[in-house]
Amino acid sequence: MGIEAEIYEARTSSEGFSLTLSCNGLAVLQELGLDQAVLKEGSAVSKWKMWNGRGKHLGGGVLVGGGLKSVFIKRVPLGNILSDEVERQGIPILRGKKLEDIKAAAEGGAVATFQDGTSVSGDYLIGCDGVHSRTRQIIDPGFQGPAFTGLINSGGYTSGVEVPSEPVKE
Repeated sequence: MGIEAEIYEARTSSEGFSLTLSCNGLAVLQELGLDQAVLKEGSAVSKWKMWNGRGKHLGGGVLVGGGLKSVFIKRVPLGNILSDEVERQGIPILRGKKLEDIKAAAEGGAVATFQDGTSVSGDYLIGCDGVHSRTRQIIDPGFQGPAFTGLINSGGYTSGVEVPSEPVKE
């Protein structure tokens, strides 16, 4: 006997640029049988280096664990791989459901109300809604919000281009 689940997604379609799945994230996808599809769609990454805007080396390391590399992948194909598997498993995805409010249910669990006026109840509510989480705003209204750490990230992808391993100092 498993857990009955439903997914309520604010967006109507996948969007976003890209992300890097760490080796532990790829291990979860391996357990789900999705690692090969992700590796096929993405690019394996085994090392990282970081510099500041002045060319000072900030750190680096190996992105490998348990024999698995990390993977750089576009968000839309990753979202499609995940949603295809969710639907194959018979878990409904209801799109365009923007969270309005959460209340504790009298019998336990939670009731989520959406901006379209609909609501749903369940034993557990898991908010996977990012750095500007509406779930967090409701559950902890005193939370000050994310704090800028001074780090930014820029990335891209290409093929057939030789990229220097060290930044060019001007």
